[in-house]
Amino acid sequence: MYHFIQITWQSTVILAGLVMIIFIGHSLYMRYFPIWGLHQIKRDGWEKHRCTVVDLRDYHVSNQSLVEGAINIPISYFQRQSEFIPKGKVFIVVSTVLEKNLGVRQLRKKGIHR
Repeated sequence: MYHFIQITWQSTVILAGLVMIIFIGHSLYMRYFPIWGLHQIKRDGWEKHRCTVVDLRDYHVSNQSLVEGAINIPISYFQRQSEFIPKGKVFIVVSTVLEKNLGVRQLRKKGIHR
């Protein structure tokens, strides 16, 4: 004996609404939910450590205050140019919280955790 489930337009609308809520929630989480365990340091703090400095600011912002020795990869180009970042300890230079959250999550996704 077979049971058939009748799908109405109301259930389709509800399902589409749930998918949209999940998509929007994930997008907001990736951009605005804070990342715990990060520390802000002064500009001369990374010079003591042997590490890679990655500048995630836009080109027009980073050109106004250059960071010597940093790899400049704006967050909008990160997917295409992330292979230039060596593994190991990484310090990031950002100008907004949004750049910090997206940048750290993208670095972790590439396997660079600290």
